[in-house]
Amino acid sequence: MDEVSPESPRTPESGRQEDLEDELSPLSPVLVEEAHVPVDGFPPQPVEEEPALPEGVSGDVLAPLTREGSESPPKAELTAHGTVLTEASKSQLLMRAYARQVERRPKLIMLFATLVVAALVGPLFRMPTIEFDFSTFIRADGDSMLRREAYILALSARKGPNARRRLEELRPEGGFLQVGEDVVQALDPPETASGRRLLGQLIYTQSVSVLYDARGVSIFDKKVLASLGSFEAQLRNLPGWQMICKEQVAQVLQYLCDPGESLLAYSFPTQAKGQGATRFVLEMNGNAAEPIPAPATLAFIEQGGHEILDLRRFMDINYQPPLRNGTGAEAAGAAPTVLRSRFFFAFDVTADTQSGIQDGVRRSKETWARVVREEVYPLLRAGTTGVDVRYSGDYLTSLELLDTLQSDLLFAIGSVAVVLLCLWFQLQALWLSVFSLLVILLALPVAYVLTPAEKLTITSFLALFLVVGIGSDTVFVYADFWDQESHRPLDERVAVVLMSAGTNCLATSLTTAASFLANLASVLQPLREFGFFMGLCVLWVFVLITLYLPPMLVIQSRWQKVVPSPTQVPAEPFAIVPAEVVPPKAPAPKLKEKRCSRLTRSYLRALVKRVSFCPSVVVIFSALFMVLFGIGISLDIRLATGVPQIFPDGHNQVAFPVLEAKFSSIPRVDIGLEGPEPLEPVCSADAAWGTFSGCSLFWCDQAVAIPSSSDSDCWASPIRSPSGGGLERCESLGLYGRLGAAGPISSADARSVLSSLVQAAAGSRHHAALSTSVSVVNVEMKTLVQESWSTGSAVASRQFYMGSARATLSALAGANETCDLDAFCFSGVPVCELEGYTALGNFDSFTAARRLEVLEEELEVPASALCEGALVPAARKLALIPEVPENKQIDVTVLWGIRAPRTTPLLGPNPEQWSFDPYFQMSNPWAQRAVLGMCEDNPPDELRILRKRCWIVDLKDRLRRFPSRTFTTEVLYWSSDSLAMQEQLWMVDDAVVAAMLNFHVDFAFDVGADAILEYKSRWDRYMDASNSQSSATANMAWHTAAAWVMAEAEVAIINSTILTIVVAALGGFACMLLFTSDPVLAVLVLLLVMGVVTGLAFFMVVIMAWPLGPIEVISLVVFVGYSVTYSLHVAHIFGEVDGLEEYTQQQVNQMQPQVVVQSHDKDEVPGSLAPPAQAPPLLEAPSFMELDNQQLRIVRVRQAVLRIGLSTLSSTLSTVGASAFLLIATMQVFTKLGSVVIAVSLLSCLASLVVLPAVLVLCGPNAGSLYQRCCARPRNETAASGPSGARCGSPELTDLDQGGRGNTPDGYHAD
Repeated sequence: MDEVSPESPRTPESGRQEDLEDELSPLSPVLVEEAHVPVDGFPPQPVEEEPALPEGVSGDVLAPLTREGSESPPKAELTAHGTVLTEASKSQLLMRAYARQVERRPKLIMLFATLVVAALVGPLFRMPTIEFDFSTFIRADGDSMLRREAYILALSARKGPNARRRLEELRPEGGFLQVGEDVVQALDPPETASGRRLLGQLIYTQSVSVLYDARGVSIFDKKVLASLGSFEAQLRNLPGWQMICKEQVAQVLQYLCDPGESLLAYSFPTQAKGQGATRFVLEMNGNAAEPIPAPATLAFIEQGGHEILDLRRFMDINYQPPLRNGTGAEAAGAAPTVLRSRFFFAFDVTADTQSGIQDGVRRSKETWARVVREEVYPLLRAGTTGVDVRYSGDYLTSLELLDTLQSDLLFAIGSVAVVLLCLWFQLQALWLSVFSLLVILLALPVAYVLTPAEKLTITSFLALFLVVGIGSDTVFVYADFWDQESHRPLDERVAVVLMSAGTNCLATSLTTAASFLANLASVLQPLREFGFFMGLCVLWVFVLITLYLPPMLVIQSRWQKVVPSPTQVPAEPFAIVPAEVVPPKAPAPKLKEKRCSRLTRSYLRALVKRVSFCPSVVVIFSALFMVLFGIGISLDIRLATGVPQIFPDGHNQVAFPVLEAKFSSIPRVDIGLEGPEPLEPVCSADAAWGTFSGCSLFWCDQAVAIPSSSDSDCWASPIRSPSGGGLERCESLGLYGRLGAAGPISSADARSVLSSLVQAAAGSRHHAALSTSVSVVNVEMKTLVQESWSTGSAVASRQFYMGSARATLSALAGANETCDLDAFCFSGVPVCELEGYTALGNFDSFTAARRLEVLEEELEVPASALCEGALVPAARKLALIPEVPENKQIDVTVLWGIRAPRTTPLLGPNPEQWSFDPYFQMSNPWAQRAVLGMCEDNPPDELRILRKRCWIVDLKDRLRRFPSRTFTTEVLYWSSDSLAMQEQLWMVDDAVVAAMLNFHVDFAFDVGADAILEYKSRWDRYMDASNSQSSATANMAWHTAAAWVMAEAEVAIINSTILTIVVAALGGFACMLLFTSDPVLAVLVLLLVMGVVTGLAFFMVVIMAWPLGPIEVISLVVFVGYSVTYSLHVAHIFGEVDGLEEYTQQQVNQMQPQVVVQSHDKDEVPGSLAPPAQAPPLLEAPSFMELDNQQLRIVRVRQAVLRIGLSTLSSTLSTVGASAFLLIATMQVFTKLGSVVIAVSLLSCLASLVVLPAVLVLCGPNAGSLYQRCCARPRNETAASGPSGARCGSPELTDLDQGGRGNTPDGYHAD
């Protein structure tokens, strides 16, 4: 402290009186330093020195025991944290003994603690497994979740009719083999000459889906298409891609990976020159530098010819291809802006044994993972210019999640660095800071191995940041207590720190852990597992820090030990001279207080004085804010639906499902189907009839865009005769007529046109009396592509073969040959430039009706437009008209023979899982009728069933009599070529033990939880009615759907949040009551915590506008425990301190003069105390003045804040600094929880240092426990017997402001 000279105009008496008044009055926010006036004229008194103790052995001054040889009873000792010890209890003796061992053998203590932890964790250690399925966030307790998990697990373990056959007997029509968690499918094996079927190839498939978003630009834009073609060619030509596709994929299925299901493969074919009628040959490999015209690509795909040639595989469901009418105009609606490509790698894992197949699958997965990790993923992540590339696939999705998680966890380095700096600042030793941080992080693996959860969810990684914040707070408290007890010997110092800091941190750790463990009351299993994991982390952080930190502090203190000068005995810079001078003992060397700490404490003093000046204003404004927060939350709260969004908008994991929903859910190509022809010939439009075959397209150059009605649009080729002569050598003339138009003409018009064309071609040799035969075919041919050579653009037109006509010509000498020619007419489409053709006339003049009639009923529906499970058109069958997009419709599964678990475990996997129902007997005819009735009976219209997938209908159609008494035999026989039977039946020992049916319904999964649950109740009623009418062998059917699970989870979120917060609050209240022994104090802290949680909810719901989902629930519930830490620190110390010690010492300072020995060098240890030879006369003591309750509460609040305020601010700073790095993470769960951690840390710090002091000043409990206040004797009767009733001037009391936490201790001196 600064010294005041005797010449100062401020007298000692007036200065001390002003200091006293300022200290006791809460109305004065001004800080006034005490003036210490040196008293001269007293000669120095020699000081007896105690004998030096051996190194590592400290004086025994902790327990108030009678020393050996002493006859006086133990006196009361007041520790620096305000606790009075009157006798040595067993716990104190134990603590003293442990403290001596820590002081003497710190390294051995740490080694022993390490061995204990290793022995506990070692046998339970397991490698962590990360759960990448984000749907686990909505895994809520309930029948829907239990049934859904039972169905999924039973499906993965399903053994269909072919599962028990020998490998040599696997049928190619859908034979499946379960290999661990993987499924292997069999290809169609060839047959030998003897008719014996060989072992078919076994296929293990991996896939990649790539979606392209052109950002509102048509994908057929020249630049966009070129960019897409170049990117996909680069992807397919990756070395690893080519190696897998050419060497490890079954040869007949290589087309699925190169070129794959890709429109770009057909847009960028390489061209080779053709011969004869073939204009050129296209190789559909996607490796050309320039694309063919888009109309040609679309026409080639649209006209089909193979299952893979289906526009629904490539374009969105709303896309309509342009009409092939020769105009080149797009179809009505927006141009296509998205495109899909899919690639399937059918690894050949054929082997003779099951183990050989397993090895093949393992090698395939390893190879695929390596290629994806090293080549495919980097290229897909880089993308291409002008187009957003979105991707998904086997291992690719989990790789991206893991890569993102790893990159986000790198931010933990910054967080750890911030915490390390804060620890370094507090501990003043780098090695001590590093080891303290390692001890904190050690709690994570210890808690993990003790948690029964199988996998870690993404939110579990938040524990890293939370544990660092909670652990650093504990370290700060221990270090602060250690510094404030620096005047004690080491063993006593260790014991006091363990008793005071340990009790304080134990209270906060148990309360925080109890709040985390309160999540066990939640119905969301991920929240229960996370709460249990965090609760263990908090407890182990406390245990490990308590075990390791005191020994490390002892080692650090020995390294920094200050050895006093032989001629000097360290002493305090000033001391009170009592009436009877007793030579003081030499205290421990003094350490200089850090300037930043001293400045922070001065600010805390000012803060407390201002809060004490107007506590009512602080409380009123806080209550007003809470009301406003509640109103804002009630107005803006909304629920999140579906699986929580883990990644930000625009991330691949978010954008891919959104784009994927725009496409049809058309299944992949059957792996048993051979690929399309790699070479596709394109024929010339002017090729003679009969000279071409297998043409994929017809091509010509445009002569006239679209002719007028007066132009000739029918053209004839040169006449072909055996001798090569002209018409004069022909006896008869045959004509083959083709038409390019927007649609077909009627048969009558075709007959009229053919007849007119042959007459026009015959010219003068045509005679009406002679015979003319016409054969009308009127069938559509491959598309005609008409290219403008000058512009390079092209249009597509439909092409029809009208038929043929033959006319007998008038007799002419030498005319004995049969001649032919071709005629090509164009109606409403551009005219081709046909080499050697001559005009025959105008088409309209040849038609009978002089118009085109588009007769859709004559057109054959292409086979590629139909697929398994397609809806029957309404004209043929009365069907429900869908109102919901197909990608949003719900699939409902009805099952027999499977029992779902009845209960959900509190933590970890369900040991019961599922089982087969022994009462289900599918061989019973009544059971067969019950299952068949579910498919054939008319269900209620309220179920809105669009289509059904029923294996039993397929079986019934194959049998002559149903139900069958030889049911099992029939199933085994017919299931080899029935995919429905193989997928919907479970068999054990050649008997059907379970079955299922699938229903696709016209009800959206995103209409809200209430609507879905109401729709689910319709199915409940329907199933109950069906079971009530079935026999006992099939009356336990139940239904499941993914939508049921999501709906129940959404409803459970609200109920779970409220219940868990209540349980957490009650658990925290119980722990606070246990350690404060004061229900009033516990209630005040609980109300404050609820206020912090309300402010946090306002931050999430109103400020950040987040819908309330699982992540937000985790944030609210988890931080109930986190927000109680700071407030409990303050409340715990407020309940411990008395407040009278400080006031008593100030009165003693007023009554006695002070002797101050100035140090000539402020940076050195102060000189020895020089007591006077004769005590100065005592000043007359003023009359005793008792403080009222409010003034006493002010003093106690001041002591509590000053003792814990620095640690609270340090912990807040470290937590905010560590969590700030979460804000720049990629995963939204980290950014959200990082924002929440920062918000709750700031709110908790503000509440503990501002709001709680104001509340305690106004209505805080008086000193002592509730029993002491209610039942003990009044204070004036016990004033001299204890600290709660200490009388002013008691010489046994010391100044807590100089020896306790938070104020300038007497172990420090000011600059």
